[in-house]
Amino acid sequence: MLYGFDKKIGEFKALIKNDQLAQSYVFYGDPQIGKAAFARHLAAFLETGDFAITTKVLVDFSEVVPEPDKEEIGIETANGIRSFLFEKPFISLRRTAIIPEAERLTDQAQAALLKIVEEPPQNTLIILILPNPDFLIAPLASRCQKIYFPRLSQEALESCLVKNYKIEATVAKKAAAESFGRLGRALALVGYNN
Repeated sequence: MLYGFDKKIGEFKALIKNDQLAQSYVFYGDPQIGKAAFARHLAAFLETGDFAITTKVLVDFSEVVPEPDKEEIGIETANGIRSFLFEKPFISLRRTAIIPEAERLTDQAQAALLKIVEEPPQNTLIILILPNPDFLIAPLASRCQKIYFPRLSQEALESCLVKNYKIEATVAKKAAAESFGRLGRALALVGYNN
């Protein structure tokens, strides 16, 4: 479930409708804001027409899952993304690759991604997700459109927890105060498992 992104959802739907969606984005902002969730919803929209996570397997979507025992995301992963993106979409409007924790990309992997971003295959979308675009090499960061994801206000977060997740009001108030506007953090604090 996405909360607090109604304006962004409308903007991206309009970009898609008007065939103005860029081929590469950097989604940035604090951890546990919802950047990766938004990217997954966007991929689902491109394939299913619904801006929501689906239980259906998306065939034109790939997400890099960083290995927990490795600190870096290497060039092999970047080459895998390249291979994925160079295939034509089966169902979706675009082949979509998402890289959460893109700050873990090695310089070599970023250089490989830069080549893709500079000469992208048709009908592709690549989204790099990280706290700050400055973690990327300058040529890669400069060629991606940057979308900032802000924190929610404490009031909005508290309201979301009560209305959408049925968290008791006093618990929601405490979690909202302690999570500093990050929905993912608030849900972790209250022990919510989706």
